Amino acid sequence: DKISIDNFDYYASACFGWALVPADASDSNSVFSCADAAAHEVKRQKGSLGGVLKFTPDLLKNARYLDIERKIRAALDNDLIFFHLQPQHDMNHKLRGFEALARMKDTDGSMISPAEFIPVAEASGLVDRIDARVFMKAARFLSGVSKAAGASPILCVNVSVRHLMKNNFIEELRSILKESGLSPSMVEIEITESIMIDSEQMALERIKQIKEMGMKV
Repeated sequence: DKISIDNFDYYASACFGWALVPADASDSNSVFSCADAAAHEVKRQKGSLGGVLKFTPDLLKNARYLDIERKIRAALDNDLIFFHLQPQHDMNHKLRGFEALARMKDTDGSMISPAEFIPVAEASGLVDRIDARVFMKAARFLSGVSKAAGASPILCVNVSVRHLMKNNFIEELRSILKESGLSPSMVEIEITESIMIDSEQMALERIKQIKEMGMKV
């Protein structure tokens, strides 16, 4: 279907996956993961045409994907998403700041590699929640450290294209800065390129707003 907004035409399609309780899964997280696996298979098969697909056991070939997705949801619910700060230096070997890297623990306390959970988070639409959680925690930490040390290091945070394009993205940034007390001049937004930008005009407008707030991109 075509939707016209501000003289731009947008074409919408939908992909649906569904699963049954208790035939396919016995708890809410599992049934959502099964339905999501079916939805991703529709996207793979049909692309922009959209469609509907019921979960079937043969999709369990993606069992590791489903397992990691469940672990991500559990980590978000149980506050097991945290950050590591990676130092960044300029060409003169002077410390300019830190990059906040997303890290995640399993419910048993063991670490899950970002090489495993980041791609799944991107594919399942959970990466924006991880980005926001890491940004908030790192901003709070660096705000306190910078005030105590009398320094203003740069905090570099990763933001997915999906997150950038969310309707409330700018409001979310303002909320994080206000709650953490971190100065906008100390923030550098790094936009990841794991997926294509659907609307270049909207992305450029968001980047302009970020810069107007005093942050770097």
